[in-house]
Amino acid sequence: MVFWASKFYTASDTKHTGTPSAIRIRYAYTSDFKTFSAPQTYIDRSPTNIIDLTILPYGDGKSFLRFMKDETLKTVFVEYSTSGLFGTWTRPGGSSAIIQSSVEGPAAYWDNQVSGKAHVLLDFYGGDGYHPYETSNPQSNTGWTASNMTNFPKNLRHGKFIDRLFQLPNTLAGDAAVTIIVQCIITWLIELILVNRDIKSGPVQPIGFIPEPENRVLRWYMFLDRKKELNEPGSVGHWAFFLFSQVLRAFIVAVISFCLLWGPCVGILTAVGTKRGGDWYFTAKWAPQIFKLLLGGILGLLTTPPFAVFWLVRAGWALRTNEGHSGD
Repeated sequence: MVFWASKFYTASDTKHTGTPSAIRIRYAYTSDFKTFSAPQTYIDRSPTNIIDLTILPYGDGKSFLRFMKDETLKTVFVEYSTSGLFGTWTRPGGSSAIIQSSVEGPAAYWDNQVSGKAHVLLDFYGGDGYHPYETSNPQSNTGWTASNMTNFPKNLRHGKFIDRLFQLPNTLAGDAAVTIIVQCIITWLIELILVNRDIKSGPVQPIGFIPEPENRVLRWYMFLDRKKELNEPGSVGHWAFFLFSQVLRAFIVAVISFCLLWGPCVGILTAVGTKRGGDWYFTAKWAPQIFKLLLGGILGLLTTPPFAVFWLVRAGWALRTNEGHSGD
């Protein structure tokens, strides 16, 4: 059984410009998440809008708790049933009883040490995110008390992926690897364009005093001893080969940069992250952004000047050999 919140427009309102119905909870059945039964309504409290449903089973097969948000009043409350998911549900304390206001995204679970004790995370959407609550009487809307926040993640919100060092989808180690490769390629191409533009417009002069290398690998890398162009100048094949030759050389720099920077990045991240199990977690709101800013800045400082010098030197050799252009 899967469930979600939906609102409806009249059949004639195909552009959804009119007033929709109240939000209700719908459900369907699936065994493979590929095929689903026809959706049906599970909870309809019109005109009250209901969203963010989560269900907590007792384990006896017929008793359940369900937490939901009153989107109209911006409150979260709990109901219980002892006669199954489609049995009679009771809202302890009456129709206006709530656990907390100005919250959403309830996430409930049983305590793994104390039998009968329940916990619920409530997202203070206008504040600093999730706060934990607990009770030994979960069939109540008034018996929930705030839990100790020590070591609880900061700014954790419902629907948010927690940034981790190695595990997908939000892996900072993987992000660092991709950043190094992509930034090196983009920087290489940008410097190629900017240096050639500045040389042609006059404010920058090529570097012509450095002798050409004799090493065959360096000569290949520096676009020396080039083979005769097989594709017609200006053709798709010509530009495809040109782009491939540039990206290949930039990728070589990226591999070297990866070897120099990725290890220290991982080491620093293990020092500032929180280790749980076999991975490190980062719950500080700006940690990934600050990390990317520092990595990108350091990588830019290490690669941009050498790339600019590379193209200035290459242009100097091109002028000396009367090539008239460089880099292809």
